[in-house]
Amino acid sequence: MFFILKSNCFYKENILSLDMKKQNKNNELVPPEEQPYEIPEGWKWVRLGEAGVVIQRGTSITKKQTEMGNIPVIAGGQEPSYFHNIANRNGNTITVSSSGAYAGFVNYFEIPIFASDCSTIQSQDENKISIKLVYLFLKSIQNKIYNKQRGMTQPHVYAKDLVDIPFPLPPLSEQERIVSCIESLFEKLNRVDEIIKNVFDKFPLRKATILHQAFTGELTAKWREEKNVSMDTWEEVKINDICVINPKRTDISNVDDSTEVSFVPMSSVSDISGEIIDYLNRPLKEVKKGYTSFEEGDIVFAKITPCMENGKTAIVGKLKNDIGFGSTEFHVLRCKSNLDKKFLYYILRNQKFRDEAKYNMTGSVGQQRVPKSFIENYLLHLPSLAEQKEIVRRLESLFEKEEHAKELCNQTEKIELMKKAILARAFRGLLF
Repeated sequence: MFFILKSNCFYKENILSLDMKKQNKNNELVPPEEQPYEIPEGWKWVRLGEAGVVIQRGTSITKKQTEMGNIPVIAGGQEPSYFHNIANRNGNTITVSSSGAYAGFVNYFEIPIFASDCSTIQSQDENKISIKLVYLFLKSIQNKIYNKQRGMTQPHVYAKDLVDIPFPLPPLSEQERIVSCIESLFEKLNRVDEIIKNVFDKFPLRKATILHQAFTGELTAKWREEKNVSMDTWEEVKINDICVINPKRTDISNVDDSTEVSFVPMSSVSDISGEIIDYLNRPLKEVKKGYTSFEEGDIVFAKITPCMENGKTAIVGKLKNDIGFGSTEFHVLRCKSNLDKKFLYYILRNQKFRDEAKYNMTGSVGQQRVPKSFIENYLLHLPSLAEQKEIVRRLESLFEKEEHAKELCNQTEKIELMKKAILARAFRGLLF
């Protein structure tokens, strides 16, 4: 059954029974053994249900009810970001999802219906409690709330679980100061977080710009000027002219089958760092047939989707007994004397190259591969070996600085920890 309160919102009957109300009235203060921590003088520990709020469970929704008058339905299953956006409004009702998606303030022109998978908390006495303070307090103990979930098929937190939560109640003037202080600090942290994310999002573009400058000669323009070298020294060549693609297998005819060798599955190549992160040891007899062979200093390039698009390309390092095998989905590139392997590696890892490789893939959907012919015929402008090495040196220096800056910018988790620390201090009376 629905009925209308003075607030013009639909609610079910308050879940507090008369017996519970009587019990709560007789036990207004939380017993010392149940008080989580010390609070300042003038504050008192009370049950949340006694803090001047009304805590209720939502109601079952019928199709007819949702169609009448375009009344919005507030359900716990809605996107948490949606609730976060409305949490900053000057609302008067808190919604708490019973299954884990924490909601926020609701303030609608239309009259909302709260679904049965959420509970509502509304101020009953504005001269006693700030509803925003309650909201911030619940955020500070969110994990503890959902540790109370009960049930087998779909565990839930119920409205009556919220009623008994110990709540540190400051005087009203102190409540307003705490809310103002928290909101001010959170606003500053949110601005910092936004700036960091904007900087972080620009890293891929900056990296692409650096690589473009490297392979067009812009990055080493001053170096050429100092060395009195002309751009005319750059030659247009095919990759096939300067390296061997899928070279013949290393002669292992005199190697015993029990000899341990290095094995590199596709999963061992990091698409983030562009390195082989785990060399496995296998007896030669297990890998010498049906796998791709390579040597130290070769470049392995993933030819199959989506590994190629993700950037699984790496320079082969030290191998067990100088013998290496790996996935059949690798192309292997072995540089000739006029090509620096790191220079070629950066070309292969460049987004521009991968985009063109993707366009030239062949095969059925889900099993598309970069053909050997695409790599063989790929045109690039090749500087002298000395300039290649200078380009590699500058790229590595710049990327090292970029990665360091990226690590400094990746502070979102720390900002969230700072917010939790602020909330923890606030409800201990330690904010000034």
